[in-house]
Amino acid sequence: MISVIVPTLNEEGTIAGALESLSCQGGAWEAIVVDGGSTDGTREVARRHARVMTSGRGRARQMNAGTEAAKGDIFLFLHADSRLPPGALAEVGRAVEGGAVGGGFRLRLEGGRFYGLISRLASIRARLEGVYLGDHAIFVTRSAFEAVGGFRALQLMEDVDLCRRLKARGRLVQLGMEVRSSPRRLQKRVLRTIFLMQVLRLLYYLGVPPARLEALYGR
Repeated sequence: MISVIVPTLNEEGTIAGALESLSCQGGAWEAIVVDGGSTDGTREVARRHARVMTSGRGRARQMNAGTEAAKGDIFLFLHADSRLPPGALAEVGRAVEGGAVGGGFRLRLEGGRFYGLISRLASIRARLEGVYLGDHAIFVTRSAFEAVGGFRALQLMEDVDLCRRLKARGRLVQLGMEVRSSPRRLQKRVLRTIFLMQVLRLLYYLGVPPARLEALYGR
């Protein structure tokens, strides 16, 4: 079974789309929404499609809580504003059967040619590095996830940190299918945001503490 875990915080307008993208998936799967204290109708909307639980706020903390409640032997972490293509979970299963311990999908940001270019570059970067961001819908076997201790309690770069540790456990693969994600985090100041994220990733690799990176990101 594959457990699809969706961390949320005030995602009333997006969560239904993410969960509805699971309706065309075959095989055995479950959907778990882990809410970090929404003040809108996120939980009410999510309950129509998935099991809903709450935890302390913080994406890493929420996703770890979801894995503790999950029944599957594979975890897939899906953002509330992302959509899986038909057949995605079957493709994940085949990748794991082929020996992969985890990986992610190719990314397609919605919104026209410019975002299409960004998507292609992000997918190439992920494939070459073997490091996937949350927008790529990271999947991982339960055994590998537990072996590395799950997500560390980071407010930023928790996905990068997990992938770097997973690479020591086995092969991470990029699936040919595309997961559709919203570019909303980029839309106001696209180039500035892309530049900032690349700088933050570089600083993280150089050993700058995540708390300091979070402060820079917030400013």
